[in-house]
Amino acid sequence: MAEQRFHFSPRPNRAHEINWREWGDAPFAEALVERKLVLLSISGVWCHWCHVMDETSYSDPEIIFLVNERFIPVRVDTDQRPDVNARYNLGGWPTTAILTPEGRLVTGGTYIPPEELRPLLEKASRLFAEEPEAFRSDEPILRGPELAVTEELTLEFYEGVAGRLRRAFDRRYGGFGRAPKFPMVEALEMALNLYYHGSREDDLEMASFSLKVMAGGGMYDPVEGGFFRYSTSRDWLIPHYEKMLEDNAGLLGVLALTYQVTGDVHFLDVARDVMRYLEENLHLPDSRCWAGSQDADEGYYMRDLPERRRMGRPYIDRRIYTDFNALLVRSLCQLAWVTGEGRWQEMALATLNALWRRAYREGQGMGHVIDDKGLVSLVGRLEDQVATGRACLAAYQGTGDGVWLERSRALAAVCRARLRAPNGGFYDIPPDPGAPGALAVPLVDFQSNARAARWLVEQSALTGTEDDRREAVAAVKTALAGGREAGIHAAGLALAVYECLAPATTVRVVGRPGKETAALHRAALAAYRPGKAVRLLEAGRHDEALREAGYAAGAKPQAYVCIGRHCLAPVGGPAELVDLLQRAQARTPRGPPAIRQPHQDKRAWHIPAPLR
Repeated sequence: MAEQRFHFSPRPNRAHEINWREWGDAPFAEALVERKLVLLSISGVWCHWCHVMDETSYSDPEIIFLVNERFIPVRVDTDQRPDVNARYNLGGWPTTAILTPEGRLVTGGTYIPPEELRPLLEKASRLFAEEPEAFRSDEPILRGPELAVTEELTLEFYEGVAGRLRRAFDRRYGGFGRAPKFPMVEALEMALNLYYHGSREDDLEMASFSLKVMAGGGMYDPVEGGFFRYSTSRDWLIPHYEKMLEDNAGLLGVLALTYQVTGDVHFLDVARDVMRYLEENLHLPDSRCWAGSQDADEGYYMRDLPERRRMGRPYIDRRIYTDFNALLVRSLCQLAWVTGEGRWQEMALATLNALWRRAYREGQGMGHVIDDKGLVSLVGRLEDQVATGRACLAAYQGTGDGVWLERSRALAAVCRARLRAPNGGFYDIPPDPGAPGALAVPLVDFQSNARAARWLVEQSALTGTEDDRREAVAAVKTALAGGREAGIHAAGLALAVYECLAPATTVRVVGRPGKETAALHRAALAAYRPGKAVRLLEAGRHDEALREAGYAAGAKPQAYVCIGRHCLAPVGGPAELVDLLQRAQARTPRGPPAIRQPHQDKRAWHIPAPLR
C-alpha cells in the first residue's frame, strides 16, 4: 500500500515496509487514541538525501519495527504539501520531525543516520509513555513573526538589501556567498534593477557574470540542457543533480531580462537550451502542462548522451504544480517578447489555458496539484493565486486579450476574500482552525506577500485601480516583519518595496490591427524597464477601452507613455519608443527624474521586430 501511495528512493531500500500514512486528520486522531507520537517525514521525489535516508535509516530492520510499533508514521512530499513543509521543515530535506498527537514539535532534524535515529526514537517513545504530561503545553503549536505593521514605507529596506547583495557577491566565481550556492533568481533580478537605476557596472556584473558562470559550469547539464538545483561548491562545479521546473522557469525569465539589458545573445542561447531540456523532458503534451521535477542521479548525469540513453533517464515527477507551471508561463512570454519567436507565447498560452481549465475553482481560486488522474488538491493557496495572476497579466500584455486581465482580477478577489490577514497582507492558505497540527495556525509568509504585492502593483498599472496598489503596500508593510532578518533572501521583498514606491510606467499602444501596430507593441514589450506595464488597444477590438481612455486610433499607431500621472508626448515608431523608455527615468521618492545613458553595448537598444 505505502509503495503505491508514496515515492521512495529508486535504488534498493525497505522504506515502504514502514506503515506510512498520508497527512490528514486521521493519523493525529489515531495517535491520540493509541497514545503514540507522530513521526513526520518530509521528503521530495527529487531529493538525494531523502533517497539516502530511505536506503539507510528507513531500511534498518530495528527502525522499521520501532516506527511501526511505537509511532504513527506520516510521510509528506514537500512539492505536494508546501503548507505542511512551511510549518515543520527543520532546515532542509529530508526533514525528520517527532510530533505530539496534537501536532506540536518535540524534536527532529534533517538527515539522521540509523545509529542516531534508533536511540532518538527509543528515547522519545519511552519518555512519552512514562511522562506524557511533560509533552503537554499551553504554548501555541506554532509561532509566526510578530506582525508589527510598518507605518511608513521608505526606500531604506531596498537600499539595505542592495548593500547586502553587493557585499555577498562573489567576484571570483559569481553568485552570492560561498557554498552551497543557489541561483537566487530574485537577487539576480534585483541586480538588474539596481543597474538600471544607478548605471553601476558592478551591479550588472552581479547578474551577467553569475549567469555565465552558472551556465558554463557544473550547475548546467551540457548534454541534455537545463540547470541543476544548486551547487555544493563555491565554483559551481559540483552540483546537486536534481532538476526542478521551478528553478529552470525562474532562470529562463532572468536570462531573458539580462538579454534585454545587455543585448548579449549568449543569454538567449542559454535560454533556448533550457527550453530544449524542458520540452524534451518535462513537457506533458497531452495536458499542455509541465512536470514538476527530475530526480537526482549522479551516475546518470556524469555520462555522455549514448550512455545515458542506455541507462534510461531518472524518474520524472509528472504531477502538475500550478505555481511552477505559471512561473514558466510568465518566463515564456518574456522569452517570446525579446526573441520575436511567437511559438514561446503560443506554448505559454496553451499551458495557462490548461491550468485554468483544470485547476481553477469558482470562488476558491487555483488548486496547487493536478495528479495523473486529473484530481486537484490544495485549492486556494496564496502562491498559486499569485503565480497564476502574474502569468495572466503577462498573457494580457502580450496579446491584448481582456480575458486574461479578468482572470487575474478574479484571483485577486479570491485572495481578498479567503486569504486577507487582519493587519494587511495575506495568509499562505485559507485559515482553518480545525486543521490538523500546525496547519490550524495561519502564516503570513514574507516572500509570498512580496510576490503578491508585485502582482497587485502591476495589475494596478494596467487597470488604474488604486485599491490594488493600496493592497500591495499593505502586504509589503506586513511582509517587512518577516523579511528584515532574511538578508539577501529578501531581494524579492526589496523589489516589491521599490515597485510600491516608484510610479508605474504604463505604455498604451493604440492603433489599427496590422504590422505597424504589432511592431510598436513588441517594441513596448521587449524594451527593458522595471515596473513597466503594456496595454494593446486596437480599433475594432478594444473600442470600449479606447473610449474610456480617451484615445482614438488614427491611420498610424501611437504609443502613449505615462510615468505615474505624468504622461509624455506620444511616439509613432519602435525606435522612438525604445529610446523614450530607456531615457525617461522613473521619478522615485528621492528626487527629480534623471536621464539614463544607454549601456555601452549598443545591441542592448536594438529595435525588435514583431512576434513571428
